[in-house]
Amino acid sequence: MRKPSDKVIRSCLTGLRLVSMESNGLKEDGTADVKIDCGPSARVMLSRVDANRWIVDTPHNWLITVVVIIKDIHGNYDTNHHLFLEKGRRIDDTADVVQPKLQNAKNGINEKLIVDFGWIAEILPTKRLDQKQNEQKYFDRAEGYLENWIISRHIEQELAA
Repeated sequence: MRKPSDKVIRSCLTGLRLVSMESNGLKEDGTADVKIDCGPSARVMLSRVDANRWIVDTPHNWLITVVVIIKDIHGNYDTNHHLFLEKGRRIDDTADVVQPKLQNAKNGINEKLIVDFGWIAEILPTKRLDQKQNEQKYFDRAEGYLENWIISRHIEQELAA
C-alpha cells in the first residue's frame, strides 16, 4: 500500500483532539495520560503512519482548552476554562503556556469541588488560519465539545457508579 502524502496526512489530522485529563489516569512521571479523540478518517490514517511523529513531533496550529470541571454542592457540573491558540508549535512545546493557565483556572476554586482538570488540544487547519478566517467558530466548537463530551462523560461515570 502506498504511503499517503504529507498534505493528505495533515488534512486527515485536522480536528484531531488530544485529551489530557487527570481522570484519564497518570503516567509514571505524574502527568495525566493523553488520549486521542478523532474521527474515522484520522483513525485509518494513524494506523498507516508514524502517529507519534505526525501528532507530537510535527508543529501544528492548536486550539488549546485548559479546563477545571467542578461539581457544586447541589450536584450540578460546571467548568472554569480558558481557550487559546498556539500557532505552528509542537504540542510538547506548549507546556510552558498550558501549565500556568491551568493553575490560574484552578486558583480560587475550592479543591473539594474539583472533579477533574487538564487540557484538550485540537489540531486546526493550517491554511484557514493563515487566511485569517473567523477564529470564533473554532472557539465555539471547542465550547460545544467541552459541554457535550467532557461533562457528559463525568455524568455517565457518576450514573454507572
